[in-house]
Amino acid sequence: MRVIDGGITAVRGVKASGVHSGLRQEGRKDLALIVIEGEPATCVAAFTVNQVKGAHIIVSEKKLKRSGGRLQAIVCNSENANCLTGERGVRDAEMMAEFVAEKLGVEADLVIPMSTGVMGKFLEMEKIKKGIDKAFDRLSFNGGCEAAEAITTTDTHKKEIAFEVELEDGSIVRVGGMAKGAGMIGPSLVIPHATMFAIIGTDAKINVKTLKLYASKAIDETFNMVAVDGDMSPNDTVIVFSTGKVGSKSGEGVSESQVFQEALTKVMRGLVKMIAKDGEGATKYVEVRIEEAESKEDAKKAALAVIKSPLVKCAIFGCDPNWGRVISAIGATGIKISVKKLSLWISSKTGEEVKLLENGRPVAVIGSNQAEKARQVLYEDEIIFRAVLGTGTEKATAYGCDMSYDYVKINAEYTT
Repeated sequence: MRVIDGGITAVRGVKASGVHSGLRQEGRKDLALIVIEGEPATCVAAFTVNQVKGAHIIVSEKKLKRSGGRLQAIVCNSENANCLTGERGVRDAEMMAEFVAEKLGVEADLVIPMSTGVMGKFLEMEKIKKGIDKAFDRLSFNGGCEAAEAITTTDTHKKEIAFEVELEDGSIVRVGGMAKGAGMIGPSLVIPHATMFAIIGTDAKINVKTLKLYASKAIDETFNMVAVDGDMSPNDTVIVFSTGKVGSKSGEGVSESQVFQEALTKVMRGLVKMIAKDGEGATKYVEVRIEEAESKEDAKKAALAVIKSPLVKCAIFGCDPNWGRVISAIGATGIKISVKKLSLWISSKTGEEVKLLENGRPVAVIGSNQAEKARQVLYEDEIIFRAVLGTGTEKATAYGCDMSYDYVKINAEYTT
């Protein structure tokens, strides 16, 4: 497996572009277009479980059902979430897809619309239409970078990644993707039923049923384990598609491949880490690793409880080694733990682990040399907490960041 350039357009058969349509006043790109050349791709999607859903989710769920999981294009605007806009918002989302479908000469159900930004605003459809025309003019097999830029909102930079990997049968396939997200990040995604967007493609030949299995497992370990602030957006969406441009040596397509699963998960994990590191106002990237939990679900609950805790986030921002907050967050989940076996460490990407708690007994007592070592670790820009629960063999990792003064400022002034 090796890293390659191109993001979503590293995938064979994918063109993309990103343009300024006028939705943003400052001239930044605000509309992205992704087109699959030739036959439609197979596609699965995961959408937010928030009861309030953006119009594009209402529309796209029906499209994927009617098309049988086929995809020809994705059109996405930023700046405006087209959420809480009623019947007009749904119709506007449908029109976005229709504009693209007409230019491609395909059924509208083969085009998925996506929107992100401020809620409660109607889309300016004339600008959207003109933007789509511009996006078609700029379509390119090297346009992934522009598309990744166009879907950003409060992100400080675009997020894209791609890998080339050799499968067990010798086939060389690519997996690439792009994402956006910096705030309102606490998705819970299910297939089929994440503000956070991710679009991931592969050129491996794979049917919808099998792609769904691979995508579900990868999403569960990555996008469902990231939190910047723990708030679930009504527009959270992950799209996973296969252009099928590269068949397996047998010609049957990918069926059971641990290598493909690892590549897909690695792309998603890479995007998730970019989102966490770019969290609104964040100064530190944080991972929480839970080990020896009784069940996988317990491990996930514990990791997410810590990564979402405002008290933990603020302590990390202030370089305060108040590790009791980590243990308290785990204990509050209600999962099974053994207090007598609870152990906790802190480390950075550059240094050794510092033991904070061992078998329920404090090691880094406040004011001690060990606590000072922990405080020095907190000055690093990447922090890792590792907690051992002592009740089983399962583990999980959550991804997030600290919470700074700037997070409050950004979200106090978001629409003004």
